[in-house]
Amino acid sequence: MNTGPAIYKPEKPHPVLLAGMVSGFFGAVMESFILLAVFVICMAWWLPNKLKPSLLRKHEDNTEGETINLGKIEIPLAECSMGATKFHYFLRGLPQVAQLVTARDPETGTVSQYLLITRLNGHTHLHPIIEN
Repeated sequence: MNTGPAIYKPEKPHPVLLAGMVSGFFGAVMESFILLAVFVICMAWWLPNKLKPSLLRKHEDNTEGETINLGKIEIPLAECSMGATKFHYFLRGLPQVAQLVTARDPETGTVSQYLLITRLNGHTHLHPIIEN
């Protein structure tokens, strides 16, 4: 009688089992590539056809009737020089609309430039452009 620890010798896996595991792994990898390709195709359709028009509309709605505060006076955006509205797909990781706004102070004649940015969520922001 053997009173020592039992020695377990596992059986070697069957070659069909190994082949199934390898083919399952490659199948999962291929399926993930297919899902990634479907995602990219859907985004390529959705961004220009659905998101771009709605974000441009949101930008127009948010800037309507707004003013720029230059300290003592406020200038309506309608009186400022507005650049072309540009849609960026992934500027800083997010889709957004940007527009250059140039405002002239009627009292001093100084010119200030701003970047008007509208993102998917949140408010439309007016960022001053500061030259160094």
